[in-house]
Amino acid sequence: MPEPVPNQVRIETGVRPGDEVSVHYDPMIAKLVVWGPDRQSALMKLHAELDRFNIDGLPNNVNFLMDLASHPEFMKGNVDTDFIPRHFDELFPKREASNELICAATMAVILCEKRQFIDGLALNASFRRKIDLILPDGETSKLVIATRNGDGYTLEFGDQSLEVSASLEDGQLVCFVNGVKSIQRAVMNGPNIKLFSRDLGAVSFSQKLPKFLSQQVGGGSLGGAIAPMPGVVEKVNVKAGDQVNAGDPLAVMIAMKMEYVIKAPKTGTVTKVPHKVGDFVKKGTALVEFADDAE
Repeated sequence: MPEPVPNQVRIETGVRPGDEVSVHYDPMIAKLVVWGPDRQSALMKLHAELDRFNIDGLPNNVNFLMDLASHPEFMKGNVDTDFIPRHFDELFPKREASNELICAATMAVILCEKRQFIDGLALNASFRRKIDLILPDGETSKLVIATRNGDGYTLEFGDQSLEVSASLEDGQLVCFVNGVKSIQRAVMNGPNIKLFSRDLGAVSFSQKLPKFLSQQVGGGSLGGAIAPMPGVVEKVNVKAGDQVNAGDPLAVMIAMKMEYVIKAPKTGTVTKVPHKVGDFVKKGTALVEFADDAE
């Protein structure tokens, strides 16, 4: 992130690279402070500076703060303790997957694969690629067929057929869709693609992998429900042998004064509950192990 403008933008933080954030403190690890001659100017600057935060791997509220800073009523100062619930749908909107973003996510996958092919000397890569993208809502998927076309690609999905070219340097994705340019910062983490787009903030996609690949990436067909961060197990809702459905609460843990409900990703049978109430667990620890019903 570029250096902020002195005396107008300030970042306050009590952590440094390598520090461990304890579960005994609140989850705020940094504060962004801006100055402007009036409320509207300050909020516009705040929104612009928030857009420069590209955070991956750690749940954060940057998107919410961007939407809050640009909300008309918030800009007018019409704020009270019921502001968030009253404007909930506007402050937590569903991130729409526009054609532009679908193309950008697809090209991020293709360009990363192309780089791997070149590094591995697999120069005769296929000119046709099918990518099954799970959209930002986490439920809807879109099958994209990418066909190499000269220096670019033809991307087909639904009833769309778009001519796309792109380049990826140091995470900066420059994409042309039917000649219209867009710029995002792209971060690839396994099957997950996160695009940081101006005004929209972070938008997440993931690839719907074949079963044999998802087992390797996820450590099994269904794997286990894991702790998202270090914390203490507060409640366990299941035991070995229980049947669970997608979305069922499996366990509850406390971390940084917040309660996290660990849910089942899909239907299966609990095989083991390794930890009991009161246990301290590290990030990534399996709280509940279970298997597909098919197994």
